[in-house]
Amino acid sequence: MNGIYKSGVKVEPKENLPSKVTLVKIFASEFKKEISQRIDEIQSIHQSIPLDSEMAFELKVFVNDSFKCINKVLSLKSGISTQCKSHIDELQRSLTNFKSSPRYAINANFKREEGEESPWVILTNDCQHFIHQFWMTCDMFWASKKLPFRPTDRAIKHEFLKAVIQYSAEFKTEKFPPYFWILKYLKTTEKSISERTYRIWKTQMDEETFHHYTQPKKRFRQ
Repeated sequence: MNGIYKSGVKVEPKENLPSKVTLVKIFASEFKKEISQRIDEIQSIHQSIPLDSEMAFELKVFVNDSFKCINKVLSLKSGISTQCKSHIDELQRSLTNFKSSPRYAINANFKREEGEESPWVILTNDCQHFIHQFWMTCDMFWASKKLPFRPTDRAIKHEFLKAVIQYSAEFKTEKFPPYFWILKYLKTTEKSISERTYRIWKTQMDEETFHHYTQPKKRFRQ
């Protein structure tokens, strides 16, 4: 009889699942290819209508930030480091800033053919998809049956970050936005957070641990 048997019962071989590092490297490589393809399409569209220098500069900064993050992921060895996660957070900020540019909004309407999605939009969607895949992979496997922490809502956390950036740009200040201003911003996206969550995320940003996508289930006694 072929196969492995234990106590007379055939044991199916365990499936060799790829590691987290292997997965995020695959996603990074795919995103790298997508960037090159989108840039070629953008250059093709703007052969007759050249990009203005400011938009070309903003695109260059965003692409450079993307490649910097990709190279960091591709250089991973045995595990996903905190520094790598910080690079992903930096890429998220770069993406948010790039999409918030009025010049991006204008150029996002340029298409090669009617009915096709703009390569500008595809480029930023590809970036957001890569970031989403990265964080999903980080949370993919868990050795214990019971989580000591509960996962936070990524969508709300991304909106929270956008609110912080918006507050800084609108009021030209480095001060952290107050809770009720954040709450007002989140309500425009039909989202909300508690004051305690606000304090936790504010502390995470101060300590540069905002990439942590878990938080305590309950308050611990001091």
